[in-house]
This record gives sequence, structure tokens and C-alpha cells, in this order.
Amino acid sequence: VIDTREYLMNPIGGHAPMQTRIHGITSARTRGQPTFEQLFPEFRSLAGKEIYGYSRFDSQVLYALLDHF
Repeated sequence: VIDTREYLMNPIGGHAPMQTRIHGITSARTRGQPTFEQLFPEFRSLAGKEIYGYSRFDSQVLYALLDHF
């Protein structure tokens, strides 16, 4: 491991109750946090590097967001 980073982001569409049940993160915890779009310049610097999430789902979400932005 060369570097680790952890982010709490404010999701664009808010939190669905199912999502909060899965990971326990509520709208109150992400209120005032940056959106993915605001953090994108930092994520773009990771292009071409190996990125590992906590789960396959996390990685899929990250790559989908990178494609979107």
C-alpha cells in the first residue's frame, strides 16, 4: 500500500432508506460534505493507477462515477 484515502461524500440524489440500512451513512452525516463532482479533480489524478475499494460494489460505483464525470 502506497497511499490510502477516505472520503465521505454528499450524494447527488440523497440517501435512499435501503442505502442507509446497508452502510449506516445518513443524510445528516453527509450534509456539508463535498459532492463527487467537487472531488473529481483529485480522483482524476488517480487515472491509470490501481484503485481498490472496500468491496466490489464500491469499486463499481467509483468507476461508474468516473465515467459519468
